[in-house]
Amino acid sequence: MYVSWSNEENDNTIYFAADFCKADNFFDRFSSFDGKICGTMNDGKFLPKDKEELFEIVSEDFNLSFKHKVLLIEPYPSLDYSAFDLSKYSAVVHYLYHSSTACVEGDECSVLDYIDRCQKDGLRFFVAPLKKKSDKIYSSLEKILQKEIVEAMYDCSIERAYARALLEVNRN
Repeated sequence: MYVSWSNEENDNTIYFAADFCKADNFFDRFSSFDGKICGTMNDGKFLPKDKEELFEIVSEDFNLSFKHKVLLIEPYPSLDYSAFDLSKYSAVVHYLYHSSTACVEGDECSVLDYIDRCQKDGLRFFVAPLKKKSDKIYSSLEKILQKEIVEAMYDCSIERAYARALLEVNRN
């Protein structure tokens, strides 16, 4: 799927829908997660930027009902995980800070304790984004990835991570 959006007049940019990110709060501009665009529209014609990357074939059949909910968490300092009611959810997507980190210390603020709670309640637990080619992994990420239920998502936006988790938990 593709998204057409004009951040300014005569800007006819076409984005890959999976990489399209929400508008920033200051400039109100949309963008793609990785800075890439799919192409542009000119006089009603699509002009692809790179024809080889244009189409991705999905061979799996999905029978989706969306009966399972996914909780999306974007961390911030002093986030109190005990405030989240897990009874309505089948999975959690926990977005990470800029270096694929999260708080791993403290009573209510540790994601590690929250992961344990999710495992006890039978939820799936996704973390994103991790960089595929990262040569530096912080100790907090190591501790997170050591948890048995943690499913890592690489090089993706918060929007893509949520959509992927929603599809994963709702496959029949």
